[in-house]
Amino acid sequence: MLGSLSRIRTRAFRLALPTILFFGTLSVFGQLTVNAPTTDFKLPLFNAEGYRHWYMKGAEALYVNESEIRIHGLELQQYSGDDRDMEIGFLRSPQATFYVDQRTASGPGSIEVQSETFRISGEDWIWQSDENRIIINRNVKVVLFDAVGNLIK
Repeated sequence: MLGSLSRIRTRAFRLALPTILFFGTLSVFGQLTVNAPTTDFKLPLFNAEGYRHWYMKGAEALYVNESEIRIHGLELQQYSGDDRDMEIGFLRSPQATFYVDQRTASGPGSIEVQSETFRISGEDWIWQSDENRIIINRNVKVVLFDAVGNLIK
């Protein structure tokens, strides 16, 4: 009985944790001064199960308003989103704008995305966290480190 109660509490906490951390982190932004740069910016993003899914950081961030943050030196690490908490890829861009409400980011300049199996670079991009999607509009270059079925070996 005590074991199952403990599992229920742990599961309830894990389900509530992403909301608590996301909005708790956002409340810190409410204390920042609009248009005043912040150095060594960091923002963890969690999935619905409470596991780390993304970790965003930048050399400098400019808090534009409650829903928009401009980031210089963006580094975004993607994690497995489970109890393994393994880094599975990253995204880098010299300049980006993060839209808090939509959990998206974009930039007109360069981007580099890499995982164990590929590296993609280009310019003029949009990252959509909830859809786990990156759209790159110009000068796209793809390098595959592994075979793709019988198509590319």
